[in-house]
Amino acid sequence: MTTEIITAAPVVDRPLHIESEPETVRNERRWKARSDEGEELLLAQLLPELAGDESLRRRYVYEAERLAAIESSSLAEVLAIGPKPDPRDPMSAAPWGLRRVPSGQRLDRVLQERAPLPVDQAIGLLTSLAEAVHRLHLAGLVLRDLEPRSIVLGDRDSVTITDVGLARVEILSSRTASSLLLESSAYAAPEHLRATVVDARADVYTLGAIAWQALSGVLPYDEGSPFVRDYEALPNLRDLRDRVPDGLDELLRSCLSADPDARPKSAT
Repeated sequence: MTTEIITAAPVVDRPLHIESEPETVRNERRWKARSDEGEELLLAQLLPELAGDESLRRRYVYEAERLAAIESSSLAEVLAIGPKPDPRDPMSAAPWGLRRVPSGQRLDRVLQERAPLPVDQAIGLLTSLAEAVHRLHLAGLVLRDLEPRSIVLGDRDSVTITDVGLARVEILSSRTASSLLLESSAYAAPEHLRATVVDARADVYTLGAIAWQALSGVLPYDEGSPFVRDYEALPNLRDLRDRVPDGLDELLRSCLSADPDARPKSAT
C-alpha cells in the first residue's frame, strides 16, 4: 500500500467532499470522501495504466455492476459507477466506483492488537464470518481473496466484507498478479495461487486460516512461498491454545486442507 500525490479525484455526479490524497491499493487509486450528510465513503478508480486494457476495464466494470446489484448486509454497498454514459468506453476516463465505508473495526487490526482472542469470542467471529460468506455464496459470489483487512466488524457481531471482485481483475493483469500472490498468500487457498479451478471451498480455506489466527495468535502456516508450503505440517491447535472445544481442531484442520475435496462443502 503506497500513498501518492497525483491527479485529482474523478468527477462524481453527486455532492462529495474529498478528504485525502489518493492512495494506491492493489489495482485501484482511492480517495477517502464524505457526503453532504457526513456519511463516510470511498471513491475508487481503476489505475489508469490498467484502464487502457479493454479486457481489464470491462472486467472491473462488470464486477462493480455485479456487486451493485446485490442487496446484502454482508457486503459494502456500491452507490455509483462511472464515468457516464458508459464506463466501459476506452475513450473515457478510467472507470470508478463509489462505495459506503462500513462502520466498525477492521479485522486485521483486531487480530494484530488482540489475538489470540478469548475462545468464545473467536468462535463467535468464525460463526458470524461464515454466515456472511455463506450469504454471499448464495448470491453467486466466490470471494477468492478474502482476508482480514477486507473484513469490518460492527455492532452485535455484524460482519461486512469490502474489496470484493478485485481478484478477478488481478488475475487478468500481469502487473498485479505478483502482488496478489505476495499480499494474499497467507490466507489464500493453494488452488487460487496455482491458477486452478477456484470455487466456494477456497473461501472455506480462508475461514479456517482466519479462525486459526484468531485462536492461536499465529497463522497456520509460515509466510513463505505457498508453492513450497508443507500442508501436512499443521500443528495441533490444542498445543497452541488451551481449552479449545472438542472438534474445533479437526474442523479447522479440514478447512485448511490442501485438497478442496477434503474441506467442508460450504461455509455453513
